[in-house]
Amino acid sequence: MKKKISLLLVLAVFLIAYQEIILSKILRPVSYVFSNQQASAEEASGYPIEGWVFGDVVELDPENGQFILTYFDYRGREKEMTVKVDAETKYENVNGFEDIKAGDALSVDYLITPEGEAVALSISVERLKGAKE
Repeated sequence: MKKKISLLLVLAVFLIAYQEIILSKILRPVSYVFSNQQASAEEASGYPIEGWVFGDVVELDPENGQFILTYFDYRGREKEMTVKVDAETKYENVNGFEDIKAGDALSVDYLITPEGEAVALSISVERLKGAKE
């Protein structure tokens, strides 16, 4: 009986550790927080680093074509990210950057430049149907 309980405990510990490894590989790409070290990794690897984030606009900077987004990482911690837009950025549910407002919920696909800046590839504004603008 003791051998069965010991075997079950070892199996449970193994499954929990395996689950943590699998979840970290699945969830980590969803909420990257990029630094200059990661931009250096891009240069070393020879391919661009892309990411996706969903969050709320807290500040717009039309002069510099950028905004600050708050989002929650996979551990539930609130983070901020500055995202730039350019002429290549595609928009969904709005005509362009000028239609985005503080408080809007955005889904953003972005690319990290060698300088470590996030540049939006596409922005989808998520608004509730029937919500007043």
